[in-house]
Amino acid sequence: MPALQYLLNYQKGKLLASLFPEDTAGYIKFLYTCGEKITSDRRVFNSILLPYPAAALEQWQQLAGEINHAIDQYGARLQSNSHLFGYEIFDYFRGSYSIHCLRSYAKFQLPTSKYRQMIDILFS
Repeated sequence: MPALQYLLNYQKGKLLASLFPEDTAGYIKFLYTCGEKITSDRRVFNSILLPYPAAALEQWQQLAGEINHAIDQYGARLQSNSHLFGYEIFDYFRGSYSIHCLRSYAKFQLPTSKYRQMIDILFS
């Protein structure tokens, strides 16, 4: 395994899911809910993704749609298969959206303290 600073986002997601499968399940639900809200209401987009320009709305909606499609398609397998979780949720451009939501999840949904610490270590 490469050093932590050289891991790609999908490898970090895979590691996170393999170490914390129970917390990953909560994150997947949170991620899906965020995706639904972002794709359905522009005001929600502005409140959830405040630091990003409004011009990015279509791109964020597309990423949210892709991730929600993967959650619909793979369901519980995303929680039990860390490799699948890493690739479907954190690979390519989906990673920027997923990491933003992961940080929001850690801040507002209060997962276990070890999970929050691992998020800080991996994605800071």
